[in-house]
Amino acid sequence: MSIKPDSNAAFHLFIDQAMDFAAETDEHNIFAENDRNYHQSSSNVYYMWDFGDGTVEVGPFVSHSYQTPGHFIVSMNIVDNNNCSSDTLRFSVLTIAPPQVSFNFSDFYCISDTLFISIGSDTANNISIVPQEQTGQDVFLYKDTTLFIPDGPSCSTLSVNVPFLVNTGNPATIVGPDAIRSVCVNMEHSFAGDLSFQLTCPDSITVVLDSYDNSGSSNLGIANTTDGTPTCDSAANPPGTGWLYCWSDYYNHQGIMNNLDAGTNPIPPTDTINNTGYIYPENSLVGFASGGCHLDGIWTLTITDSWVYDNGYLFGIQMSLKNNSTDTAAVLTDTIITGPGIVQLPGGQWAITGIPAGTFQYHLVLHDSLGNNYSYPFPVTFTANDFATEIHGNGTTDVSMIESYNTDYHQGADYLWTVTNGNVVNGQGTDSIQVLWQNSGTGLIQVAETIGNCTDFDSLYVSIVGLNELNANDYLSVSPNPVENTLCIDALQTISDIEIFDISGQSTGIHIGNVLPGSKTYVPVSNLSPGIYFIRGFNKGSRKEIIFMKQ
Repeated sequence: MSIKPDSNAAFHLFIDQAMDFAAETDEHNIFAENDRNYHQSSSNVYYMWDFGDGTVEVGPFVSHSYQTPGHFIVSMNIVDNNNCSSDTLRFSVLTIAPPQVSFNFSDFYCISDTLFISIGSDTANNISIVPQEQTGQDVFLYKDTTLFIPDGPSCSTLSVNVPFLVNTGNPATIVGPDAIRSVCVNMEHSFAGDLSFQLTCPDSITVVLDSYDNSGSSNLGIANTTDGTPTCDSAANPPGTGWLYCWSDYYNHQGIMNNLDAGTNPIPPTDTINNTGYIYPENSLVGFASGGCHLDGIWTLTITDSWVYDNGYLFGIQMSLKNNSTDTAAVLTDTIITGPGIVQLPGGQWAITGIPAGTFQYHLVLHDSLGNNYSYPFPVTFTANDFATEIHGNGTTDVSMIESYNTDYHQGADYLWTVTNGNVVNGQGTDSIQVLWQNSGTGLIQVAETIGNCTDFDSLYVSIVGLNELNANDYLSVSPNPVENTLCIDALQTISDIEIFDISGQSTGIHIGNVLPGSKTYVPVSNLSPGIYFIRGFNKGSRKEIIFMKQ
């Protein structure tokens, strides 16, 4: 892409995409006054690049990439070894990040079902698409010139029309009440009250920045206040020194020009670094956005000198737009899904139907308003009653114990559990449950996992050890078991430091102490909650335990 000065051109990059920038190096094309005072060549000048993101490079050939999406102004100028600088070449770079896409599909779909694919901006949809927001600086558009503004009534025309081209390559309209931050002129002119200014967008919407009031004696910039002869000849009227003056609704301002032209002489310039000294426009700049002005095209600044005497020069025009003040973000224009059995439905939605069992690859293809295409692959698995459902958990347990069991989680599945010789006490309908085993012998857990119209099953047999088997020992016995009010402890050996604990290992506060062989100890347990408990003591330094159930 070739860029010429004052074209206000733009081109588009993806973030992290390296772009090579090359400056013209042909001495015949870039050194218009070569050898007039000294020799200039590409070997004794510096090519200075500012990429608008804090990066500066030197050289005729450089490479750069941007890390964030946004609108950046790139500027380049040439400085020779005598510190003489060329005009500044400026253009825009619009960096784009692909939309953030996430997929939210179930692990399996039944082959007899039709999968309706929902697309939206949140994860409640099967496909979530979120455009990435732009960052970056405000957009500045420039035109550099040295244009004589003759004394209107004394010359052939009252007005000077200064066109400047904006060519970003995007058919954007200006949006937002503060879209245009400022419109600026760099100029000098004696008696600002002689002048009026208006700006016209490519759609012929005109905003009056300052009207003619034939009042005041304040100058713009360091004006050349002496009219030469002939009056309308620029050679006879050399320029003074231009200052920057910016109209803005957005920044703090010093008033309208028709008031300022009767005040401080010269009128104080605008400081765009500290954002002071702006001039309030007579017509709001909002008119460009509300009128539907497009950014690209030819804008025209009209300067009219309506009073005899006095002239001046225009050195440049500058327009600042808020970042994202145009529809420069890449707008998605088309969404396509490709793959086996895919069907497009009205309203931009999609469905998959008539697919055999297996895993298939699909592609989401997005097109945006800047001509970019994005492709995102994603798999979908269809099954015929086979989800590899499998129950995990202990195959051996004790009566009255609570055990946890689970099967592999599959998104979108429903789970139905049934238990023999026990009860599901928590988790029914999910992939993980807790079971209270109630009777000794053999227990059975079954699960039915359903996705759509397909169901898979698994079973697990569990061996349940009863209380009598648990308590078969040669040191203690308890009765009755289960117990309701009073528990009898019959010692077969000497047991010391006897205490009762609940099933979690926490002490119940019931301390029995020591028992001797052949003795019986009666312990009231009516205050205990129903459940499983342990009697724990010691024999010759070895811990001994026996289990009982409180009804």
